[in-house]
Amino acid sequence: MGKYALHQKAYRIHIIQKDISTKYVYYNMIQKFKKYILKSALSATVSSIRKPMIENFKILIPSPETQKKM
Repeated sequence: MGKYALHQKAYRIHIIQKDISTKYVYYNMIQKFKKYILKSALSATVSSIRKPMIENFKILIPSPETQKKM
């Protein structure tokens, strides 16, 4: 069995704006976040995601009507 690293950090994304659908943000992150992180991740022996990387991830927010269609 090989070695592995376990990091004890978890991040919570909390949507505070009423006109932003959490479902829209979820689907947007599923589609784009992994690609973004793979370009930005820091690598040593294990790739890691840092808080500023999450904070700097941009999500374009369309109108509430458009969000509901997605």
